[in-house]
Amino acid sequence: MEKTKEMKHIRLFFLATLLLLTSASAWAYDFEVDGIYYNINGTLPCVSVTYESFYPGSSGSYSGNVVIPLSVSYGGTTYSVTSIGSYAFTDCDNLTSLTIPSSVTSMENSAFSGCSGLTSIIVEAGNPVYDSRNNCNAIIETQTNTLLVGCMMTVIPNSVTSIGNNAFYYNTNLNAIEIPNSIISIGNWAFGGCTSLTSIAIPESVMSIGLNPFFDCSSLSSILVAGDNPYYDGRDNSNALIETETNKIIAGCQKTVIPNSVTSIGHSAFCGCSGLTLITIPNSVTNIGYRAFENCTGLTSILIPNSVIDIEDYAFNGCTGLTSIVVATGNPKYDSRNNCNAIIETETNTLRIGCQSSSIPNSVTSIGHMAFDNCTGLGSIIIPNSVVNIEDYAFCNCTNLTSITISNSVVNIGNYAFYECMNLTSIIIPNSVTSIGFSAFKGCTGLTSITIGNSVESIGSWAFSGCINLTSVIVKSTTPPNVGTSAFDNNVIIAAVPFFIPCGSQEAYLNVWFWKRLNLIGIIDFMVFSSDETLGRVRIINQPDCESSVATVVAEPIGDHPFQYWMMNGEIVSTANPYTFVVDEDVVLIGYFEGTGVDEETENKVTVSPNPAMERVRITCQDMKSIMLCTFEGRIAKVFDNLNMDETEIDLADLPKGLYLLRIELQNGLIINKKIIIQ
Repeated sequence: MEKTKEMKHIRLFFLATLLLLTSASAWAYDFEVDGIYYNINGTLPCVSVTYESFYPGSSGSYSGNVVIPLSVSYGGTTYSVTSIGSYAFTDCDNLTSLTIPSSVTSMENSAFSGCSGLTSIIVEAGNPVYDSRNNCNAIIETQTNTLLVGCMMTVIPNSVTSIGNNAFYYNTNLNAIEIPNSIISIGNWAFGGCTSLTSIAIPESVMSIGLNPFFDCSSLSSILVAGDNPYYDGRDNSNALIETETNKIIAGCQKTVIPNSVTSIGHSAFCGCSGLTLITIPNSVTNIGYRAFENCTGLTSILIPNSVIDIEDYAFNGCTGLTSIVVATGNPKYDSRNNCNAIIETETNTLRIGCQSSSIPNSVTSIGHMAFDNCTGLGSIIIPNSVVNIEDYAFCNCTNLTSITISNSVVNIGNYAFYECMNLTSIIIPNSVTSIGFSAFKGCTGLTSITIGNSVESIGSWAFSGCINLTSVIVKSTTPPNVGTSAFDNNVIIAAVPFFIPCGSQEAYLNVWFWKRLNLIGIIDFMVFSSDETLGRVRIINQPDCESSVATVVAEPIGDHPFQYWMMNGEIVSTANPYTFVVDEDVVLIGYFEGTGVDEETENKVTVSPNPAMERVRITCQDMKSIMLCTFEGRIAKVFDNLNMDETEIDLADLPKGLYLLRIELQNGLIINKKIIIQ
């Protein structure tokens, strides 16, 4: 039910957006009489029935029994009621009965979509264009014998030859329908969103089926096709609708078994099939179509065979239950290297589809368009130092994402990349990033702090709009970035939140209209870490300003792991908590907590040589799991995952000179920190 509501909200948003692009008159009715809303059509004394609200379906303009009159009088003029306008009755869930007069000779698109409570439809006798023959509870176009609008009580007459586009669209209470042998064609989205429909039988007469006829029919468990239909079949008891000539699945259901002869899974074939928990894609399939498995929320695993060479956009978008994604060895187009639980386009090294269990391999260069969109089970992710581009919508609506590490290789963060990741509390944008797309972090209501690296040149419109809980923003660039419209919600955030900028750059910022309105504070930057973030966290509570250089940090233990001491550049400097000190050099400060488990003997067995280093450094440590190399500014320079080794060598040739921190994670979860200098 929740998914149905969500889909309806999406449709209403689309309709509202569409209407915004049309004339202003589409947004209002001209007058109302006896609870029915009308728009005057041109200069003739005739009107069309329309909706009441700002956008269609927003408040259910109509309910109960509605009888549309032949004519209506208003302001001294009598108007003939000749048409029903676009979306006039859209999503009027409480509408139960509708009578259409003989004067109505035209109806616009989707006039009755989503009227899930409708049980009676009557077209009055004498209508020259429409009828409801045989008490069928439907609107039929008389000349073409096309059923245009149906309801949960519709019985399709044997004289009907076509089921029109959207005929039963989002009729959520329709649980059964018999398609007679007179039907030749079924239109686009004809039964789309009929979430209570459990079975469908396609007769031998059907010669043409339009786009997405059964998408979002989440209860559908049986699809039968007459054995002598020359155009479609349900071969091998597959519980699927297959186009015979192309061997393409047009529609599937929660009990579909894909036959070995199928070569393509069509556009939205399983879209919204939330009851689908398991599907085997045979080695005959070469194409998985646009939105093929979208919103199959019950699907937990998927195996892509080596025959598949084309996976279209959004193929698994919204499959929130996915925990396992495997691409068969030998696939020429895609892979799931390093057991990453993702689909990677091999040639471009682009991660196309991820899930809540994905780990991004260090060879991936791009996170693809909508790769993790709506992945609500994703809690944390590390973007390794091989990634250059985070594409549009990459992590959009990952509502439970609490932590993301962006490495110091990413150059571009796309539009809507982290849109409505509302559980993110802080974000560090590394120095490598040059542009932040529009709405990139819009709606991230949990964000309290943002750090923007020193290479960012542009921040797109609405990039941080709706981040209503921000308490600080650090901008590391000495040159003010270009900022788009409402990037920080001007009316809410600008006056209250401190924006920290590098010492000496105030004049440059004050010369730019956007920046000069902010609460700008010059600071000296430094780096602070926790020895083990599972035991405790550290944070800066007082940034060192340009005059005093005094900083204050605090350590916050987790559970029964009390704070022990602060170590600065390899030496214990204090046990105070909070700790206040003067930043007068390149500082790397680490807070240690009891229970780290890294005893002196273990730490002494870690060797980093040579140090200082130039082009390469060798690290020796028993049971290493991962290594993270961080810059002095706190940016991630390199990440090496899934090591499972005792010795490794790291290439430093592509890194600038400076002070770095090595964070070595052991297989038992312990973390060892080492300082390294690159000359």
